[in-house]
Amino acid sequence: MQSQLGNPNLKWETDVTVNVGVDFGFLNNRVSGSVDYFRRTAKDLLDFRILLASNAITTQAFNVGSTRSQGIELTLRTQNIVSAGFSWSTLLTLGTAKTYWVERNPAVALPSYVGYTEVF
Repeated sequence: MQSQLGNPNLKWETDVTVNVGVDFGFLNNRVSGSVDYFRRTAKDLLDFRILLASNAITTQAFNVGSTRSQGIELTLRTQNIVSAGFSWSTLLTLGTAKTYWVERNPAVALPSYVGYTEVF
């Protein structure tokens, strides 16, 4: 029994990811860390659209659009005290990331909690 309607325009999801990072250290590596940037674009995202209830088959796979995630992360490590009986180090990590729609197929209704921001 067929459970969904075919879609001849359906494409596979694809991801394009860029990661760039720099590691650093100075004062004999007593202060070290890294800075990382990432950008991921997911294209041809797959979802199902609901067809009219009068159809025997009520769902169809569809490409709904593209999203982008990008962010930066900073890690800083310090060796504050290093001795035979005691050591103290500090590790601090800060990061931020944002995910948003780049393109969305208007033929597919998305739930109200899924936002859309157009970026040029």
